[in-house]
Parts: sequence; C-alpha cells; structure tokens
Amino acid sequence: DYAVVASNSCGSDTSDCATISTIGLNDLIGNEIKLYPNPNQGEFSISVPVEFLGQTYEILDIHGRLLKNGIINTLIQQIMLNDLSNGNYWIKIGNEQPIQLIINQ
Repeated sequence: DYAVVASNSCGSDTSDCATISTIGLNDLIGNEIKLYPNPNQGEFSISVPVEFLGQTYEILDIHGRLLKNGIINTLIQQIMLNDLSNGNYWIKIGNEQPIQLIINQ
C-alpha cells in the first residue's frame, strides 16, 4: 500500500492509500530489440517492435563517435557495416540503451 504526503509551510496532507498488487515485466517483453547474428561479419539484422518504426539508429565506436546512422523503417532492418574494421561497436535506437555488436570479418 502506498500513499503520498504533500507538505508546505501551511502543513501537510496525506492522500488515500493505493494498493499495488503486481509489478510485472511482461509489458517490457514486447519492446525487445533483437540483434543477430552477433558477432557478425559486418552484416546483421535488427528485429524491433512496431513502436520503434521511424526511430533513428546510430552506430557508435567504443569512444562514442558516430560512424553511421539511419532510420528503422521495417520490423526487421538489415544493416551493412562491411566498411568497418573488426572490433566492438554499439548500436543505439532512439532513447534505448545501446546494444554492443561485434564485427569479426
């Protein structure tokens, strides 16, 4: 059970109690981003939920420098990075946490 107490110089007041019986992660499963294969040889796919269509993706090096960007316009987006050398990179989609990707040609 949770309540909020609001205070100011005139006093304080407590809200009604609200019961939170479940907190689930099931709602987050639908927003899963999948990157495969990883490691890859410079070509990989990203599978995103429909909510991510139209979002910008950015490929960053390990120093955070932008190397490539584009728009997610399909639920399974193919990305080619054949011009990058072997190493660790990051892909960031919209405001989501970056995902590490490894190129091993």
